[in-house]
Amino acid sequence: MKNTLSLFLTLFLMFSLSEGVIAKGQGGGNRFVFNLLGTAMATPGMVPDPDNPGELMAADCFEVDLIDMKNRRQIGKAVDCLTVQQVIGDFEFIRLIGTTTFNLPQGSVTTQGYTTVARVQQDTESPAIGTITHFTAAAGTGNAIIGGTKRFENATGTSRLSGLVNLSDLLVTNEITFDCIFVVDVD
Repeated sequence: MKNTLSLFLTLFLMFSLSEGVIAKGQGGGNRFVFNLLGTAMATPGMVPDPDNPGELMAADCFEVDLIDMKNRRQIGKAVDCLTVQQVIGDFEFIRLIGTTTFNLPQGSVTTQGYTTVARVQQDTESPAIGTITHFTAAAGTGNAIIGGTKRFENATGTSRLSGLVNLSDLLVTNEITFDCIFVVDVD
């Protein structure tokens, strides 16, 4: 019994240590943690349609500051393009496709994913932007990178979004205020 337990623990430890090597192709490269911060007015844009390869779809695009979460310094601009697929209730829930380009000094990387937006259920404030009306979230295990330049040309990887937004001016001035954190793992 003791030998069986010892063998099991040895195999488990070997597998656990090798897991990082096996996972290298699944986001095991560089991790970037970005903060999209600021208020922007929508401009019309066209982005790739994930449901119809080779086709484009309309989107409302917002350019905001791109902050490096490690040192809290602005490192570029981000363009967040949103294609609304469904609105439930009085903007209680929104289902959309988010296509986000992170413009960095070493190149740009564009991610795309299905995003859920939900109205907050109590008064909520962000230290960075003030009043929050909605939470945003997106994640996936497949390749989320759909484009890149320079260092990120032909890159693959995953992306995750945890965000806070203020949509109170969207229908009035066509503006959204963002405080969104993206985690982008580039293989």
